[in-house]
Amino acid sequence: MSETCPDRTISCHIMVVCSNPDLAQAMAAKLAEVGFATDLKTSTDEALEAFNEGYRPNGLVLDLHMEDGKGLALYRRMAQDGHPWRCWLMVLLCCPEDQQLLPEWQYGPISHLVKPFPLEDLVVNQRHLCRLSQGDFGLGRCTPSHLQHLLTARETQVLQAIASGQNNAEIAQSLHISLETVKSHVKVVLQKLRARDRTQAVVLALAAGLIELPAVPLQEPIAPPPLSQEALHPRTGRPEG
Repeated sequence: MSETCPDRTISCHIMVVCSNPDLAQAMAAKLAEVGFATDLKTSTDEALEAFNEGYRPNGLVLDLHMEDGKGLALYRRMAQDGHPWRCWLMVLLCCPEDQQLLPEWQYGPISHLVKPFPLEDLVVNQRHLCRLSQGDFGLGRCTPSHLQHLLTARETQVLQAIASGQNNAEIAQSLHISLETVKSHVKVVLQKLRARDRTQAVVLALAAGLIELPAVPLQEPIAPPPLSQEALHPRTGRPEG
């Protein structure tokens, strides 16, 4: 039985675009094992042909580094064309810095995995992307638990630093990464959470339990300075005046 999207009666179909046959077969087998229907494409041309013929999967797994060298070009075309490609998207990267190459994705939930990765991570991400896709690809009807496992450990650290009030330069210094890497992480976090800005991303992450609200240290009350003896009334011992 195919995996069913929450609040929908259709089965979830995932197109896997990957030119590595071993990885492609392993991903397809793992996804099928948990109930997803998959369609393998070994080149970007095959994927384009399928889309041009009207095939519309619920989700797409795209290897950015295809053997034909067109993985990034396909992503950029999808990001520009918009509606015809409307689906959730998972991009397979060779390194985290690859995210800096990607234009913003506005047409559905998005996630990233850096190769190599455990196949179980693929399943967890696909299930959460499937849930996030309800409600016209928004977070409207999603519970906070659906956001868990969507961010990487580093992205969570960046978001926690944002919640602590740090700016990009301070985050870069505290995490010992470059400023451009911080900007890339922030961009991806906003995309994954479908947040319009940093504040909304923090609110969503707090609700999901992904981060914690920083503790504000309590300040000791400042005692008033003692009155001098000259300022006290000689009879009552109270301040004069």
